[in-house]
Amino acid sequence: ELIRLAMTPQDGDAGGPVMDAGGTVIGMLLPDLPTGQKLPKDVSFAADARALLDVLDAAGLRTPTVSEGANVSPDELGRRANGMTVLVSCWD
Repeated sequence: ELIRLAMTPQDGDAGGPVMDAGGTVIGMLLPDLPTGQKLPKDVSFAADARALLDVLDAAGLRTPTVSEGANVSPDELGRRANGMTVLVSCWD
């Protein structure tokens, strides 16, 4: 259910998509997990796409899925990711 990533996310990255080289979403970046363990600074975790689909399915929400595609350029990956993310702010 978790993917371990060797990366240091920036503030606000949690909840964003984790994509493979073909642009397929393979997970969702998680905020720092309160495990009580001290992990290296460049270790992050993402929820696996299959686990996310199971949660959505249990809630009665259907999502389209696609098979993996050919690799795309980093610029194209950025364009795709930018189109599926938004800034969310919360106030008390």
